[in-house]
Amino acid sequence: MKNRLYILGIFCLLGIQYSCTDYPEYPDTPEVEFVQAYTSVTETDKTIQFNFLLKDGDGDMGLGVADTTSPYIDSLYYNFHASILATKDNNTQILPYGLLYRIPQIRSKDSKKFIKAEVTIDMYFARSLFPYDTIQLIYHVYDRALNKSNRDTSDVIVFIP
Repeated sequence: MKNRLYILGIFCLLGIQYSCTDYPEYPDTPEVEFVQAYTSVTETDKTIQFNFLLKDGDGDMGLGVADTTSPYIDSLYYNFHASILATKDNNTQILPYGLLYRIPQIRSKDSKKFIKAEVTIDMYFARSLFPYDTIQLIYHVYDRALNKSNRDTSDVIVFIP
């Protein structure tokens, strides 16, 4: 009998400890932070596997397949926006075009739980059309409420053939 009470007491203490877990509080405006980038170069392509940390306090990050009407049109059809700072032969410039991607919906639209996730985006460039050997990405994201995150800059990304 004592053993049963002892085991029951341990489970009660574990339950109390679990229920008192503090969860982090993040703002409703998303935050991004560069993690790392991996590159590969083939005869025809240059590829980047771009990783960043995403935090969003209300969990409304990512776009669903049906999110194609207003307000998710034109440039807001995409929720990842990046400018490219490119270097070729020691000449650095911001390219006149950027990168746009759709991050898929992470939680259901009804969920109000925070999100902390590492996001990976695979980026492909035709080697013949992208002659740059070194770049940096200056990027931000939008959540479904169209809150714009902070702008972050990647480390230098080098394409090594």
